[in-house]
Amino acid sequence: SDLAPDQRIIATAVVASLLEMLAIEPSSRVAVAGVPNLTRFAENFETAVQPVLEALEEQVVLLHLLGETRGDEVMVRIGQENAYEPLQSTSLVASSYGDAERTWASLGVVGPTHMDYPTTIASVRAVARYLGRYLAEG
Repeated sequence: SDLAPDQRIIATAVVASLLEMLAIEPSSRVAVAGVPNLTRFAENFETAVQPVLEALEEQVVLLHLLGETRGDEVMVRIGQENAYEPLQSTSLVASSYGDAERTWASLGVVGPTHMDYPTTIASVRAVARYLGRYLAEG
C-alpha cells in the first residue's frame, strides 16, 4: 500500500520471486520476470528486444553486475558503460537491499538503452527499499 500503483506490479513480481527463492535451498541465481513487456518493442526486435533477451541468458554476468551494487544506491549502466560486450546494447538499472549490517540480495531491470530512466530508477529504488523493510520486519 506504500507504493504507487505502477510500482506495485513490479513489487508483486519481485516479492513472488523472492518468496520462491527463500522456499528453496539458497543459491546464486537470477529470477526473471516481465519478459512479456518486451513485446512493446516488437517493431525494433533486433535493436531493442533481441539484445535484452540475450543479456538475460548471461546469468553469470548479470549476477556479477548485480553484485556490484552497494547500499541503497541505484546503479545505472547504459550501453557502452557495460564492460561485458554482449550487454553493451542494453541498459541495467539495479540496487541492493538488506539491513544495516549486510546486503541480502540485489534486483534490477535489464532493458533497451532507450528506456524510461527516471521511472525505472524510481521503481528499482522503491522496490529495493520496500523489500529491505519487509524482510527486516519479518
